[in-house]
Amino acid sequence: MTAASSALPQHFDEIYQSIPATVTLVAVTKFLSVETIRAAYERGVRHFG
Repeated sequence: MTAASSALPQHFDEIYQSIPATVTLVAVTKFLSVETIRAAYERGVRHFG
């Protein structure tokens, strides 16, 4: 696990899989590093704002 991926919530995968398909998860990335954003992308996030 990288430092970037450890910055994501430990229960991120559970949250991502528990939301209905009709809900879009949007990651707020204003103050995050590129590495953290990339780690979120690798874990399935596709919408960033």
